[in-house]
Amino acid sequence: MKIIILGLFLLLNPSAVFPQVFEIHQITSGNFDAKNPIISFYDFENGWIYFEKHSGSSSNIILIKYDSFSNSFQDTIELTSGNAMRVNPYEDFNRGIVFQTNENGNWDIAYRPYYNGVWGSSIFLTNSAEDEFNLSPFYVSDFGFPSNNFILFERSDTIIVLEYNETMKTEHPVLVNSSQYNYSDYIGIYYSNSPGYFPRPGIHIIAVETDSIGNQNLISRYKPDNGNWDIKNIIKGNCSCRNPILQFYSYSPHLIFEDSTLYGRRFFKVYDWEYYKDIDTIPVVFDGDLRGFSIGMPMIITSKPNQNFELEYFPHSYYMESVDKLKLRLNKQEYGSVVEDTLVDISYEDSRMALGSLGFDLDQIFYTIWEDSSSGHIHLFGRRQLYPIDIVSGEKVITDFKLEQNYPNPFNPSTKIKFTIPQFPLLGGDGRGGLVTLKVYDVLGKEVATLVNEELPAGEYEVDFSTVGGQESSIQNPASGIYFYQLRAGDFIQTKKMVLIK
Repeated sequence: MKIIILGLFLLLNPSAVFPQVFEIHQITSGNFDAKNPIISFYDFENGWIYFEKHSGSSSNIILIKYDSFSNSFQDTIELTSGNAMRVNPYEDFNRGIVFQTNENGNWDIAYRPYYNGVWGSSIFLTNSAEDEFNLSPFYVSDFGFPSNNFILFERSDTIIVLEYNETMKTEHPVLVNSSQYNYSDYIGIYYSNSPGYFPRPGIHIIAVETDSIGNQNLISRYKPDNGNWDIKNIIKGNCSCRNPILQFYSYSPHLIFEDSTLYGRRFFKVYDWEYYKDIDTIPVVFDGDLRGFSIGMPMIITSKPNQNFELEYFPHSYYMESVDKLKLRLNKQEYGSVVEDTLVDISYEDSRMALGSLGFDLDQIFYTIWEDSSSGHIHLFGRRQLYPIDIVSGEKVITDFKLEQNYPNPFNPSTKIKFTIPQFPLLGGDGRGGLVTLKVYDVLGKEVATLVNEELPAGEYEVDFSTVGGQESSIQNPASGIYFYQLRAGDFIQTKKMVLIK
């Protein structure tokens, strides 16, 4: 699949900027346990974090907001309340929150929608006499696809995909535990891809399969939008695989999983788990058993990427297990300079970790958040990592140019984009200006609109971009999701992200 190549500020001269002090923040405190942190994938510009707040025999789902100006966590919102258990939250494609609850006497799956800035009332997606449990993550390969939501859970001996929207719910049984095979560590993925490419567009379920004598395979099953489940596909046979996840690695969504090697448990990645099955290792620094790999992808586009530096300069974290200690490794990037490896001692052996973007200040802000012991409870701790925006090593940047963030953002159906062309011979070399282009791309790298393509004199400009067909500077019926707009003028290149919500 061909996409826009994302890169970031590969500043190889540490003296060019001042590194920030390595700091760990305690995010939660109090007479309760904070568990299972989740950083919002769909609302990172507002800095949303979900977690479970356990107190006595009950737990509830809490939303806490991050303030980039003060680098603090505040504005806590209780998304559920009461004395029941609410656990295993995850964010659905439309920014609602899904979770398990036993408030009706057995385990059910509930959902609290979020629409137009307002949290709606909780809705039961399942409410049968049997337990619905083991709610597991469902990923998407591209923001904005599909329009429906999916959840993945277990009922009795059957693993089920539930497809739903505001008016319908449809169950798709996919795997059955039996005396011959048992399935664990399952995840769901809705993959958006062009027809004829692999992985194919539609629903993919990935799981660890264990047979009756203990042999393991990493397997998948596939269902197109309007079709039936395909036969079982073995991604990796005779393995000791666990913890499959879908993350952006090498600028594309990859399946990442753990397996045993001669050197301990290691991380592996595969882009096409259906056809080529080109499994490769993810390079790591330390020996020992590793788990919980997570990587983030800064929202910067460059015409000169350098994949050799990707892992070192993309935010990433993972745990390192030893006989007597658990450590968390945070990658070495810190505001454009390389600091010593950041190994954090963890006293809570079952610690879970989340990594993601919490918005923008002067830079894009990433946080790694993890669980650890504090004053007799489990609380959340975090470390910030900053990634400069719109400057990429090896590309000439003319600072008098300016491309502003579109407004409003997110938008529907139209938005405004402002930019500035400087005085004097920065473009044409003789003061007359030069060719300026302003184009819009989708997440696959396809050009969807050209807003400007002409020679422009110095000055300030504003362009309207509309999603209503028939108007100037518009595209017809685009899908909701992330788009990029890029200004080019001579050697100057600058790109920003905007979000369409329909």
